[in-house]
Amino acid sequence: MAFGYLRKSVLVSIDDSVAKLTYSFWELEVPREWVDSAPGLSDFLAGRAPVSAVTAHDPQVTGFLTLLELQGCIARADDRPAYSLAEIKELY
Repeated sequence: MAFGYLRKSVLVSIDDSVAKLTYSFWELEVPREWVDSAPGLSDFLAGRAPVSAVTAHDPQVTGFLTLLELQGCIARADDRPAYSLAEIKELY
């Protein structure tokens, strides 16, 4: 899992029963109890900690974080607003 934070464009709303994430054209709801049970996950979703702070080794948590990463919800720590063409070729 890459080191990074949840993008500011990911809207997170948490109520008594669910945590809802909205990004681009999709929305995901997960049980609040599940979020609270995974060490570091609530801090990550609140933007207070990087994804590396989520210490749960549960396959469901790992899958959830992988989904967020693949959907572009996690900004890598080395993201910059602009890259040169040579840097882009190196990355891809």
